[in-house]
Amino acid sequence: MIHACYVVCNEADVIADSIRSVKAYVDRFVFIDSVFTANPMDATHSTDDTRGVCERMAYPVPIEYVESDRKLTQEAARNEYLDRVPKGDWVFNLDGDEVLYSDYTVTREVLSWLQFGKDGVKALAIPILSAGVLNNGFAIDVTPHDYETAAVVHSLGYAPRIFQNRPTLRYREYIAPNGIADNQGAWEGDRTLYSRAVKDGRLMLVNHHVRQSYEGYQADAIWEALNNLPSAEGAEQAARIALRVSEMVA
Repeated sequence: MIHACYVVCNEADVIADSIRSVKAYVDRFVFIDSVFTANPMDATHSTDDTRGVCERMAYPVPIEYVESDRKLTQEAARNEYLDRVPKGDWVFNLDGDEVLYSDYTVTREVLSWLQFGKDGVKALAIPILSAGVLNNGFAIDVTPHDYETAAVVHSLGYAPRIFQNRPTLRYREYIAPNGIADNQGAWEGDRTLYSRAVKDGRLMLVNHHVRQSYEGYQADAIWEALNNLPSAEGAEQAARIALRVSEMVA
């Protein structure tokens, strides 16, 4: 079986396209709805209609929807869906603003090839085309005007988004030499899932992050500040962002 797995929070405006793009290929959806620990939002899970949208768009594919009763780190949230996928089944890991673009017949062939154990492949790294606002400086320095009017640019890279769930596979935070935190990385012992994955360009995920609201974008930036900067500086940056967001929302 293939399980489409998401970590979501207030994505009612964007997630329908993502769900519809993969529902022809998956046997089940798993949604972990959690506010990340670094987000100052006064809630533990979505406050909009994310759950309702997910349930409507996923039907009639079976769905498991978990609303967290506490804030989770990103890696803990992703491990929550690993715990809900039977070992040996396949995980298709997506973000709520990512849409699968691929030929229907080819996609069915690729997923069948994986599930039937062709060549012993356990993980597939596929292209991710990510969108971003072109600006000088860090995400936390983007203003509402710049977010709405600046050029949108894309970067292309590979990530192991389709993989077989195994007992020793867990997400954990990895701090790169440049100080950037990566919480999408799954590990088996001392090896990353990426190091075990086969690259395959026949499927592509396109990230539409810039379609999210400015408030949501800044909430993501708070997490960046706390995780990518020394603690004191990160906390100061996060406080400044929270103040800016609260003033804008008010």
